[in-house]
Amino acid sequence: MIDETPKEIAKATAEVAKFLQKIFGQSAEQVDGIVADQLKFVRFKRGMKIAEKARLFLAEKGREPRQVPLNVGVPLLTEGSLAEDEEMSDRWSALLASSADSEGSPVPPSFPKILAELSGTDAKSLDAIGSFLSGAGKKEEEFTRVTVHAPRIKGIARVSDEEYQIGVDNLLRLNLVTPPNSSFPSFKKLEDESLPESVRSPSFLMNTKDSIGFTALGLRFWLACKPN
Repeated sequence: MIDETPKEIAKATAEVAKFLQKIFGQSAEQVDGIVADQLKFVRFKRGMKIAEKARLFLAEKGREPRQVPLNVGVPLLTEGSLAEDEEMSDRWSALLASSADSEGSPVPPSFPKILAELSGTDAKSLDAIGSFLSGAGKKEEEFTRVTVHAPRIKGIARVSDEEYQIGVDNLLRLNLVTPPNSSFPSFKKLEDESLPESVRSPSFLMNTKDSIGFTALGLRFWLACKPN
């Protein structure tokens, strides 16, 4: 472990520079520049891939692209170029297509920021809600009026209980899903006999995130990021 004093940090940096020079046969500055250029190239390729898929999404719909505001387009391509997961990359392409759709509603500047804060698991849970409601014959305008039970979401998204619980916390933080409350079957009574009676009483309920649904924001966001 390196001591984090200025002297030790400088020494460690010099040692790393020598190591890089030995293995690459160039100065550390050149190696650093090569790495930076490579990262820029990788992000450039990802950005171009996102744009190309967005173009195809619009072409499939027969839509003409419109100009996208800079406060939407710049963070969208910047953050999207960091996506390593193919499914998440498709969601960035879909969001770009939605932003550029001449017949669609304008995409809020918050949407690229929200997508950047979602993991693949979070996005799959949102997809699972939408897929289940669509399969159940619900119309999109009804999506915010109903909730979906956790077992169905986990089954469709193929996520573990832990992944689901953590993901729902993040989706709640971003206001994409409705918080479970006693008006829905989202709570259950604690019935462990080892617990005090006051805790096991009907008035003490445990939030199990058992049933969640879209908020208005969540539905609008999901539709904007939904690949064709």
